[in-house]
This record gives sequence, structure tokens and C-alpha cells, in this order.
Amino acid sequence: MFAAVIVCLVAVGTFAANVLSTVRAYVGGEGLWSKGQKDAVYNLVQYAYSGNEHDFEAYEHFLAVPLADRRAREELEKPNADIEVANRAFIEGRNDPDEVRGMSMLFRRFRHVSYIDRAIEYWRQGDVGIAELQGYAQEVRTRIRSNTLTPEYRAALLRRIDDCNRRLTDVEDHFSFTLGEAARWLREVILAITVLGAGICLFFSLMLSSTTSRQIVTGIRNLHEGTARVSSADFERRIDIASNDELGQLAADFNRMTDNLVTAHKQRAAAETALAQRALELERINQQLIEAQAIGKIGSWEWDIEANTITWSDELYRIYGQTREAFSREYQGFLQHVHPEDRARVGAVVEDARENKTSFAFEHRILRPDGEVRWVHGQGRSITNAEGKLVRMAGTSLDITERMMADEARVRFLTEQAARRTAEGEQRRAELLAEASALLSSSLDYAETVEKIGALAVPRFADLCVVRLLAAQDDEKHEAHDLVAHVKPDMVEVVRELGQKFRQNAVSDRCLAHVMKTGTSSWMPQMTDSDYQRAASNDDHLRLLRAIGIRSLITVPMMAHGEPLGGIVFAMSESNRTYVDADVSLAEELGRRAGLAIDNARLYRVARAAIAARDEFLSIASHELRTPLTPLQLQLDALQAGLGVETTDPKLVKKIETAARQVRRLTRLVDGLLDVSRLSAGRLHLEREPTDLGDVVRDVCERFAAEARSQKCEIRIHADKAVVGSWDAVRIDQIVVNLLSNALKYGSGHPIDITTSETADFAQLCVRDSGIGIDADKMHRIFDRFERAVSQTAYGGLGLGLYITKQLVEAHGGGVWAAINEGSAGVTFTVELPKQPLSTG
Repeated sequence: MFAAVIVCLVAVGTFAANVLSTVRAYVGGEGLWSKGQKDAVYNLVQYAYSGNEHDFEAYEHFLAVPLADRRAREELEKPNADIEVANRAFIEGRNDPDEVRGMSMLFRRFRHVSYIDRAIEYWRQGDVGIAELQGYAQEVRTRIRSNTLTPEYRAALLRRIDDCNRRLTDVEDHFSFTLGEAARWLREVILAITVLGAGICLFFSLMLSSTTSRQIVTGIRNLHEGTARVSSADFERRIDIASNDELGQLAADFNRMTDNLVTAHKQRAAAETALAQRALELERINQQLIEAQAIGKIGSWEWDIEANTITWSDELYRIYGQTREAFSREYQGFLQHVHPEDRARVGAVVEDARENKTSFAFEHRILRPDGEVRWVHGQGRSITNAEGKLVRMAGTSLDITERMMADEARVRFLTEQAARRTAEGEQRRAELLAEASALLSSSLDYAETVEKIGALAVPRFADLCVVRLLAAQDDEKHEAHDLVAHVKPDMVEVVRELGQKFRQNAVSDRCLAHVMKTGTSSWMPQMTDSDYQRAASNDDHLRLLRAIGIRSLITVPMMAHGEPLGGIVFAMSESNRTYVDADVSLAEELGRRAGLAIDNARLYRVARAAIAARDEFLSIASHELRTPLTPLQLQLDALQAGLGVETTDPKLVKKIETAARQVRRLTRLVDGLLDVSRLSAGRLHLEREPTDLGDVVRDVCERFAAEARSQKCEIRIHADKAVVGSWDAVRIDQIVVNLLSNALKYGSGHPIDITTSETADFAQLCVRDSGIGIDADKMHRIFDRFERAVSQTAYGGLGLGLYITKQLVEAHGGGVWAAINEGSAGVTFTVELPKQPLSTG
């Protein structure tokens, strides 16, 4: 029985040690997970501001730890999980290789235990947060690469990232607390089993000692009686040790009792040895628990309320910087170590938990003996007896100083941002003017520009804004055009009614007429009902003026090139503000910028009309030029065919080949002009059919063979595998022709490599030359119309080839880009085309 109990105790102790070690490994892994997540968020924020790919690579590097742990969890949740795959994922997550097998076994065997199940659920929530963070990161990267990440959008996105980061921090705290609860629960179970085993051993030891004692007493009594009879000369019952008579039996019984007593002593010594070994094992387990708490910076405590005695774990003494001798174990002694500014709050939280017999969790500061202030996250629960009386409290304290320092740094950063925003708010004039420049220059549409003037002023600078434009000389009707904006949309019609009925007598209209005539501003700082009565021509007029309720008025002209374009009325009606001197200068500057924007919009309208006329001319000219080129090409082809048989004069053949090549070049230029006119008019139509990209490349290269020889360029084709997609074969041919022509023009005397490849959904064409290359500062505009990266004197052409190529590629749903060759001269143009038309639904 003793052996069975001891074996069970040792087995339980070994199992508990392994489980606690694994819990410690999970706590350490959570620290690595949390650090990787925090570092990833930090570098993602840096990337959002800097746009530096090194910051994004650092973000991906730190995020690798949570992602590796997620792969481990997903593998272990499978019904037939591959433990080796999970172990490798844990190691990739920077966990100790000696601990990962235990971590996998704990997950698989105890995942349905409530503590482990809650911890796994928090883990899963953390992975959901990481996936959300990845989405934000991809959005940031996409917008940075497309240059669409505005400061406003970046601020909104960073707020979402910060919110995600805070939620992840809460999940991490819950995960650590759940593991702490699991460790404490396991410790209590082990302690209960140990105490039960020790009690069983003690019980049987006492029972055995009692039985042995009774046997010894009985034997001594029998021996005394036997020796008494012998001493009384009762020789018939004399004890004969050498014989088998009653005395021999008595001696044998005595000897057996002695042997039994010796055996009992041996068994008792063995039990005491086993208990000592168990005590050593418990000490080792307790040491492992202490190490786990030290790694996780989490200590446990217990408060016996009736005795007013507080018991701390070793880690709590380390966190508080205290020694067992110096620490007062009473509750009031504990409060002395709480920061004075937090002491009342901590007492209130604990007192509330005592009164309501509830759990609690909160954060507070502590003051160590050396004066250092640290932050802890304390949580605990109330424990009652069978009668419902509160007898003790127990809980944990987690050292969160480093996290709080990071949070304080973030708060300081946000505070500084708020201060900057406050300061910027005090500079309203500069901010509004900057926004006016950006807003008014963001569009050249005439009507939209007028609308933006009202949107810019209301409600930030005015409650009411009236914009009146004088008609331009090229308008069909020379009439003024009004725009009205009001903080209350239903008041717009009231203002319009006033303008229609009483335009000549309205205060704002008289001011507009004056400023447009003189070019000077008008300012009425304060308007009262008396002003309305003097301005009103009748009761209906006065009613409308009172309904609008203008309190203060500024009217400024809109000028361009010294000529009036109109005027703007800024008025305060709903708010209690009145305009001051600084507002007048701001209004005049807004009027000046609005005038420039209106003038630019009018000029843009004239320019668009000119461009439309140019495109129409190009279309007509292209068709007219194409008419004589076609028969000329046919005649040259016929001459080439005839000369191959009738003459051997190489000079004549060469001249005709040169003429044919120039006709083809002229034809391409004319086709380019025709395509430009089609693209401008939106008349480009694709005839899709199954097309092998490699066949198109080989056909084009065969047609350009003579030109390549004349340019001393070797064309090397890398298209061994068929790459088939649903494309317009004629337009794909045109794309290859334009890129190859470009390579021959700028890569004369150097080899040209043309490569085709494919993925599951896309095909890729690369044309690489080793020619003069392109300056990096000109790379962004080589695909624009009539744009060139080199002097037109040195290299001919209209600058349309790459523009048409880009339009044709994008019409197929693909993309084209150019990159400077690394380590060598020249440029590589890459075209990416979807094999099937992209869905537009």
C-alpha cells in the first residue's frame, strides 16, 4: 500500500512538473508573440509615415513570430494533426526547441480543460487581430505604392491600427491571466493530492505501529507470566528454549514479536524516507513554478481576511523590491507599498470586492524601497466558506511597467499631436488657405470649381456664401451665374428668393455690384434689425431679410489678370460670430484664389475644345495619309518579289528594302496617330480570340529581322512554352511591335531579349535591351502622349508608341512598366496580361 501511494505521488509530481514547465513555455511564447506584434505595429506605423520598404520588411520580420504560432495552432486544431509540423511552426515562432513537443502535447491533451480552452480562444482572437493588422498593412502598402495615401486617410488608418493594437493587448493580458489561473489551479490540485497521499501514509503507519505495540505488550505479558511460573517452581510449564514445549513456543513467540517490531521499524523508516523524497520533489516543482512566475513577471498572493495575513510568492517580493523580513504581512502594510496617488483607489477597489464578494482587476503603481515607481496589473477573486462568509482573497499581480512605459510614450505622442492640432487650429487662416489651394486646384471642371468655393467656405468660415460669376465673353449668353451655400440647406431657397425678387435692393447684391465694379472689398462688421429696415423696400422684403438674419458681412471680388470674374459674399447668420479685420484679409485671399481657380477652369474648357479639334484633325489626317501608303506598300512588295527573280543588283535591292522599311515605319506612325484619335474618342474595340503569345512574338521578330540586321541587333527569343490567352491578336501584335521598335531604336548595336512566361491566371512578356537606358527622373512619364526620354533630334518618332502600348495593355485588363537593368545598361519593359477577361461585376 505504501509503495502504491508513493508511486502515485511521484507520478503526479512528475506530471505536474512537466505541465507547469509547458505552461511556463506558453507564458514565454506569449511574451515573444506580444513583442513581435508590438514591434510589427511600430514598424508599420513608421512605414505609413516614411514609405520606406525597409520599414515594411521589418514589420513582416517581426510579424513572422505571431504568424508561425498561428500555423502551429491551426495544425493542432485539426482532427489528425501533424505534431512535427506544429513543432516546427513553434520553433519558427522562436520558442525553445526543448519545450515545443510538450507545448503540442498540452494543446492536444488538455484543450478541452476550461482554462486551456479559454487560453486557446484568446489565442484565436489574437490571430484574428493579426489578420486584421495584415489587412491594414496591405492597404497602407497599396496606397503608398499607388501614391494615394493622404494624411487624412493615413491618420484614420493609423487610428484603426492603434485600436487593433489595443485589442490585441487586451487579448494578450487575458491569455496570460488564463494561464496564470491554470497554473494556480494545478498547484492547488497537486497540493491536495500530496496532502491526501501523506495522510494515507501517516494513517497506515499509525495503524501498523499500534498493532505492533499491542503485540509487544502481549508478548511481554506472556513472557512475564511464563517466567513467573518458572520462578515459582512450576517446572511443568518451565520455559525450555531448546525444546518445543510451552517455554519454547513462548520464546518463539517472543522472537517473532521482536522480529515484527524490527520489521515495523524498518517500514516506518522507509515511509519517512519516501516522504522526505516527496518533499524534495515538491520543492523542485515549487521552484519550477517560481521560475515560471519570474519569466512571466507574474506573482501570486493570498489574503487571509480573518487573520489579516497576506502571503506573497517569491516573484511578488522581486516585483515590489521587498524582502520577507522587511515586508509587513498585514493588509495596511501592503498598502504602504502602493503609490500614494493610487492608494485610495486601490483601497476602494478592494473594499468594493470585499463588500460585494466579487472579483476585480485593475492597474496601479507601486513604490519600491529604492524610490523606483513600477506599474502592476492586479486581479483577484473573493473566496467564501460554506456559509457564504468571505474568508480570504487570492489573485495575481503582473509587472506591466514596460507596457505602461510604451503606453505612456504613445499617450505623450498623442498628446503632442493634440497640442499640434490645437496650435494648427489657432492658425486657421493658413490652414484654410492651404486647403483652398488644394481643393480649388484639384479639379478643372468649371461647375465643380464653383461648387467647391461654397463647400470651402461653409461652415468653416461662413454660415452663408453667395458666389456670383460674370459670364465669359465666349459664353453664348452673357449672364451672371449664382451659387448659394448655407449651413441650413432649407435656407438656400430663401436666399435665392431674396435675390430673385429684390436683387437691386438686397444688401448683398449692392455690395457685389460695388466690389465687382471697383475691385475693392466691402465689410459690414455688425448688422442689426435697423439695417434690415433701412434696406427693405417693403414688408415682404423685410421678412426675407429677417429670415436670413445676416449678422456680419464681407464681400470680396474675384479677379484674374486685372479683370473682374465675379464676387463672393461671406455672411454670418446662425452663429454668434462677427467678422474682424483678420477675416477680411482672409476673405480677400480666398477671393483671389477662387478667381484664379475659375480662370483656370475656363482656360481648361477652352483647351479641351482645342484638344478635341486636334484629335479630330489627327483622325482625318491619319485616314488621308493611310490612303496613299497602302498602294505604295503593295507596289514596293511587288518590286521586291520581282527583283528576287529578274535582277541581282544588290544596291537596287537594298534601296527598295530601305524604301519598304521606311514606308512600314511611316505606316506605323500613321497608325499610331489613328490609334491616338481612337483612344481619345473611346472607340477602341477588342476582338478577343485564343492567341499564343509566343507565336505573336516569333511572327513580329521575323518581320523585324531585316531591320534588326541593319541595326546590328541580335534578337533572342525565350518562348519555348506556349502561353495562350483570350486576347485581340492584332493588338497584341501591335504591343510587341511597339516594344521591339523601341528596343531597336534605343538599343542599336546590342542584343535584345524577348521572354514569355505565365502563371495560373496571367501571362508576362519582357523585352530587355542593353541600349542607352532611361534616366530615373524621366521614368514616370515615358508612357504619356508625345513624351520622350531623349532628345528628338537624336532619335526620331512622335512619342506615341509607349503611350499606345499602355492603353492597349490596360484595355486587356493588364499592366505595363519599365525598370532600369541592374548591373548593366538598358531598360526592361514588362507587360502583364490576364489570360481571361477580368470580371467587371
